[in-house]
Amino acid sequence: MGSDGEGATGSGFTFRGDFYSLSGAEVRSDRLGPVMDRDVPIMDTTTDVREVLGINPDIAVAARLTDVGGTAAEGGAAWLLMSPDPDVAADPWSYPDVADALNPG
Repeated sequence: MGSDGEGATGSGFTFRGDFYSLSGAEVRSDRLGPVMDRDVPIMDTTTDVREVLGINPDIAVAARLTDVGGTAAEGGAAWLLMSPDPDVAADPWSYPDVADALNPG
């Protein structure tokens, strides 16, 4: 993985020793939990990482990102789902417990 937040599985960041891939799915505001870490490096910037209420952080977390094309953060900011599981990151709506925490895609 390079220092710019890019890894073999795409855009993301290293958190707690694991690479979390960007899913592009927006986490519902009522499911955003407490901040777990601040200023985590990702894509030439930094972000805060928050717990997603009802989801184990080993499965997914939320990161506030801006201007990420093809996501809810395109042209603005959004709390996007990040996961160390590439399958969850690729299609979080296929996982009912995760999908319940997301805005419709």
